[in-house]
Amino acid sequence: MRKPLQLALCYLWILIASSLVGVFVCFQFFICTNFVAGQAEPISFQTIVHGFFEASPVVLLFLGMLVALYKVRHLGSPVLSAAVYAALCAATWLLLFPALLTARGAVYEKNGILDSGAQQANISGGYFRQLDGSIYYFLRDSDGQEADVILLNAEDVPSDEGGAIVRTLDVSEQSEFMKKAAPFRDPLIKESLETPSTPVFAVLVSAKRRALASWSAGIPAWLCFCTFGFALCSVYSFIHVSTWRLVNSFSIVCLEAFVLWGNALYFSPLFGRIRESLEESAAQSVGRWSAPLGNLGAELPPALLNLLLGIIIVVSGSVITVLRNRKD
Repeated sequence: MRKPLQLALCYLWILIASSLVGVFVCFQFFICTNFVAGQAEPISFQTIVHGFFEASPVVLLFLGMLVALYKVRHLGSPVLSAAVYAALCAATWLLLFPALLTARGAVYEKNGILDSGAQQANISGGYFRQLDGSIYYFLRDSDGQEADVILLNAEDVPSDEGGAIVRTLDVSEQSEFMKKAAPFRDPLIKESLETPSTPVFAVLVSAKRRALASWSAGIPAWLCFCTFGFALCSVYSFIHVSTWRLVNSFSIVCLEAFVLWGNALYFSPLFGRIRESLEESAAQSVGRWSAPLGNLGAELPPALLNLLLGIIIVVSGSVITVLRNRKD
């Protein structure tokens, strides 16, 4: 009974620690992406709250894997530990995750400014900024929509004007200047910092958006999304497939990445036609015997795929573990 209790306490410790790390990372990300040269970025409580609600869904996605990695070094009763782990994962996806999304929606609705993170700062004057081979010198702070600049070294500047011209530059949120500076607010900051890995962010953003969309669609849609959690948590079955802990940990991480990337790939434009075909077939098939469930056409194919994937991972890990124990 001691080991399962330790697992529950470890679960809480990992949840709290990873949430704090996630909030810190998101807070730093918001600060960097919204920072403008020459302007101090105040520490805002709203930014911290925003970081918590943006980081927590990602933390819950990886929570099962983190607990499984802990169990690689702290093996206990196989059946009892697995039962406690399954109960913790079920509580996470059926109770904690929905409660978090509900609180997120309530806070965001009450404080609309949180939807876009920190308050956007205007581009400051008195600095040179380079973008796509053109050099801009900002004469003064922008008003959020336009800025007076001296344009240098541009192909469209007539040579008889000495290669420089004063013009008004569009720096609104939808302008080409700001789009090319994305995800940062200031091109100067983009030059100084390396842009985050787009594929990794795309996978995490895709999973978070699916969670929000599924919860907004109702309980049946959320239960379908929970099969994604089942597939992620199924990596627990690989905690003891080898006598080498490094092999076990590597297998868990690889399987977790495979589930995440597989789901992101399914929802990518690359599989758009296949996805639409599966959703249409599912809606027609289910709608024949249950009209309300026919609305879940978009949720059922990935749910079935994740359920099948989770079962395959659990069975594979269990069989490998049993065969290894018999061999020993």
